[in-house]
Amino acid sequence: MCHFHGNPLSIFLIEDLSIDQLNHEHFEALRNLPSFRTHAESLLKAKQAPRVRGLLQSDETLFSEAIEAIRQGRTNVVWLLGAIRIIQHIRGIVSTKIATSFSYLYIKALSGELLDSPMLRELLLMLKKASSDMLEPILTNIVDTLFTMPPSEVAMSPDDFQDLANDLATLTTSCGPSDLPLKSQMNHDFAGKVASRGRPPQQNQAEKTYSELLTRLHDLLVDYFNMALVSVKNIFMNEVLFYDMRASHRDVFTPRPRFAIERALSAPHDYLGCACCSSKVCFPSHSRPHCRSILIHTTRIQDVLSPTQPPTAILYQLYLEAGAQINTFDLLTAFSTILASDTNPESYDEETITTLFYRGLAELKHVDLIRGSRRKVDHLTKTSWKGL
Repeated sequence: MCHFHGNPLSIFLIEDLSIDQLNHEHFEALRNLPSFRTHAESLLKAKQAPRVRGLLQSDETLFSEAIEAIRQGRTNVVWLLGAIRIIQHIRGIVSTKIATSFSYLYIKALSGELLDSPMLRELLLMLKKASSDMLEPILTNIVDTLFTMPPSEVAMSPDDFQDLANDLATLTTSCGPSDLPLKSQMNHDFAGKVASRGRPPQQNQAEKTYSELLTRLHDLLVDYFNMALVSVKNIFMNEVLFYDMRASHRDVFTPRPRFAIERALSAPHDYLGCACCSSKVCFPSHSRPHCRSILIHTTRIQDVLSPTQPPTAILYQLYLEAGAQINTFDLLTAFSTILASDTNPESYDEETITTLFYRGLAELKHVDLIRGSRRKVDHLTKTSWKGL
């Protein structure tokens, strides 16, 4: 959801969007997109200057163009995903290598690296060597995938591949069991080269016909991939259709719990959303005569601590100002002074303050920020420092 909240242009993804729901700033933002600039340049090269002028001057014209671009872009994405599924299926049948994940192919396709990649060239070459028992499930998958595709500028009909499937079925039916599976001419050429003696194996008429069928399939797939595996950068309004911000994904898939805990304890008002936990003047320095081991600077405490903050947050901020060894009594004295401040709307007795203090210590110990000291019984040992 970060894409939709962080990108105001994602409003164009609404199905029944009307121009009344937009303001002029939306269209100005559209005109500043890199894809709009590329689109305008392509129109100028095609000698469509009046159309470019309309996109620059009229919000209504730009709105119609943007809605059509979104519709066409979604269709192109569906065809791209279908091509990726076909590539993955073919590779799983004809290749003996480890299966390629869909996510890997998807990233390659979006970056525009899949169409001219060595992997795709190798795949098409292996397809021309496939036997007839491999080709049947491949054609079935291609036909089933293309039948689910929406109408698009990709002029590739499933009937072309269905004709190949019918020709393959007719060819295999006419062959005897001893002739199956049929091999391609490339397999026979390879066998002839590696033969140490004797004549190279000869192809019968059925295998020659099968080799021609493989060539037809190869040519159809090349045309299909050239049309379906379009570069995302060439799609108008690709900034709206595609989400490429890594920071939000990184926070979700590789979270930093320690950073979140430190921030929550340092600035609880950022999470609680209340004014009472924001920074306020806490207490004067002369009210803390016994805080010897906790080196707290008055000006800094006044900017950070507030008696209305959660007790654990107060303890953590006192903890940050201490050294490696923390005197428990000094920490309790400072904590009591803050909660007993005149600016605190709630009044706590000594027993309640002590209870809150030990509960806060238990929570800090639970997140592994402190532990008992082996040197001094009345001291605590820091186990981590903020930001390290």
